[in-house]
Amino acid sequence: MRDWTGSVFRTAGQDTFSAKWKDHAKGWRKTLGFATKTDANDFVADKRTEYRRRARGDWSEADEHARTPIAEHVEAFERFIAGRSRRRNDTRDDKHRKLTAARMRHAFEQMKVRNLRGLTLDACVDFLAGLLAGTATKPTGKGDSKPSSIATRNDYAQALRMFVAFCVRTERLLRSPIDEHTLPDLEAVDRKRRPALTAEQVALLVAAGPQRVLQRGPKATRVNQLVIAHRRALTVAIAFYTGLRNSELARLSWSWLDLRERVLTVPPPAS
Repeated sequence: MRDWTGSVFRTAGQDTFSAKWKDHAKGWRKTLGFATKTDANDFVADKRTEYRRRARGDWSEADEHARTPIAEHVEAFERFIAGRSRRRNDTRDDKHRKLTAARMRHAFEQMKVRNLRGLTLDACVDFLAGLLAGTATKPTGKGDSKPSSIATRNDYAQALRMFVAFCVRTERLLRSPIDEHTLPDLEAVDRKRRPALTAEQVALLVAAGPQRVLQRGPKATRVNQLVIAHRRALTVAIAFYTGLRNSELARLSWSWLDLRERVLTVPPPAS
């Protein structure tokens, strides 16, 4: 089977480019609407590679998905989110779907990913690091870029993991370049390394609540605010010195406490 070259030319009457290429089964075809000549040339090169591999018989559907524009995969991902959602609040579902898709488009724009072949672990790591450093521009493009919070960075990481998992499930990717181990949430890592409070720090924390009420609390509600502050301080102190679980603190009762013996007895939960 003879090879072909193809051609790229400016679209008549428009500020875009068109490409002429040869399909393995349908013959010569034309594709319109490329923003730059480079995009059109890359498209023709991909089509030529596909043509040769189909002729040799070593072409797969994953290869076809790999050269599909990333925007088409994002649209399919957005439809997948809309179809999978089972919550009753339609407004919330729609907002979540649009926000996740917008984050994907912003991430791929910053990473300069045009298709799935450009989606690599290094590109994702560099983009997420740029969010924290402030080098990744905002989706709105307004003003100077500022460092994003860890929570925002984790939201982008989760969206990327969801997108890649979707591509693997739908056989758009043969294997995942990222997962929760290679692209972890930073808060989970920081929480494991966070040191425990010392007794001195707990004492300062217990005293800070009532002091803040006395310094800044409104006079009209100061008494009630002091009661609440002392209750919270007592809860912090009991949690630190006894090691009670949250569920045990929630059902804490005066009957558990023996003031004379200075003993706190925690009964088993009712079955």
